[in-house]
Amino acid sequence: MNKFTLLTVILCLVMLIFGGTLVSCGTSEADEQKLLDDFRAAAPRAVTLYGYIYGDSLPLTSEESVSGYYVVADDSPIKTMDAFMSAMSEVFSEDYIEILSNTAFGGVSVDEGSIGAKFIERDGILSVDPTVTEGFGEPREFDLDTARIVKQNRFVAIIAVSSGSDELEVTMRLEDGVWKLDSALY
Repeated sequence: MNKFTLLTVILCLVMLIFGGTLVSCGTSEADEQKLLDDFRAAAPRAVTLYGYIYGDSLPLTSEESVSGYYVVADDSPIKTMDAFMSAMSEVFSEDYIEILSNTAFGGVSVDEGSIGAKFIERDGILSVDPTVTEGFGEPREFDLDTARIVKQNRFVAIIAVSSGSDELEVTMRLEDGVWKLDSALY
């Protein structure tokens, strides 16, 4: 038996014996609990932010700032673009924020048509065009008690969570010690 074959056999035996330990990538029960806790904390906040982006849950005034855009009301929880970005950065990963920002602040243009920006800010005043996301579906409700870890390493994880009879898998990414949503929970 040559050295390469012997090394391969030894490596295979080590992987069989310690496979569970190697696959877990050093995640402990405490790491898993933190991931689930961060997911359960982020999910309701994500639903609220989705309501702002894809729905019409921000209170508006009847004051039109620009054609089709209405100023957010004084009692709105989000009044500026900076506040919006700050709220999103607490819940979503940097990469996922870029995707959400296209719909919210930049608009999207494809061969089939275009969607304008839902939000604009002029002179520090946030305004919303509620027609941009007209007809978008309502967010699903999730049973956060069913959340379970499908896969996890030290930086990325997949969480499965039930919504009625369906199950959705959501990606989470660890940023600055906090697990944040890195895919849609909608």
